[in-house]
Amino acid sequence: MNESVTEEEFQDDQLVFPIHELRSDAGVSKVKTIKAVAARLKYLQQIALPGQLFAEYPLRFLQQYAQQAALESLSHLQRHQTEQTITLLAAFCWVRQRELTDQLIELVIQLLNRIRLKAKQRLEQEFLADFIRVGGKQQLVYRLATAMWDNPEGIIRDVLFPLIGEDRLYQLVEEAQRTGRSYQSVQTR
Repeated sequence: MNESVTEEEFQDDQLVFPIHELRSDAGVSKVKTIKAVAARLKYLQQIALPGQLFAEYPLRFLQQYAQQAALESLSHLQRHQTEQTITLLAAFCWVRQRELTDQLIELVIQLLNRIRLKAKQRLEQEFLADFIRVGGKQQLVYRLATAMWDNPEGIIRDVLFPLIGEDRLYQLVEEAQRTGRSYQSVQTR
């Protein structure tokens, strides 16, 4: 659409991208929605309006022109003088291009936040599942330590004492005896 549009082409109702599609809002932040908004933005960028075209005009006036072009049907737009119609459509495209850029950025941010939140929730669930998988882990460790301390001959003295250390095993047994059966670990499900 970089070439100039003739009046005959302008009068043609067969548009590549219907104006009602350009008017619609983004919707929920999904990849499909982001692609649709990006396609609308790309279409508007192909029109190649100069960036400084409306730089001297207040944005609120441009938004009014854009709203007028958005609300009027194509047949009503064609009833205006060609210069007026082109000005309304140019204002619509210029304003809409900025709105779609903002929407696209917002959608990407929302999608990234959703991905981050889902990843965080999945990580928390995996962590909790690993933590909760065996009930009474502390009690089992204390029982093992007590049994190893009470019967240190053989593999325990040869393999586990050098690995864990006799003092550390003794401290673990002492802690188990101090807390006794009243010790309960906090578990959430």
